[in-house]
Amino acid sequence: MYVKYEVVGSQHVAVPTHFYKMVVGENQDGSLEMECYVMENTAFLAAYIKMQILLRSAHAPTFITDDKLATGG
Repeated sequence: MYVKYEVVGSQHVAVPTHFYKMVVGENQDGSLEMECYVMENTAFLAAYIKMQILLRSAHAPTFITDDKLATGG
């Protein structure tokens, strides 16, 4: 098997060709379900949104404050 992939930097770090995501959720009866996704590592700026928009839309808790983002802390 032969795989061709990009490397970056002076240390020739390999750039992943794909990303994966596994999502596990618990049903009301306590059983679990899992979904798996594989995505090619391509430009995805068309899907970019700001974190605050995502958190507000998903009703997700904010786990990173703007202060931490601004200061790197």
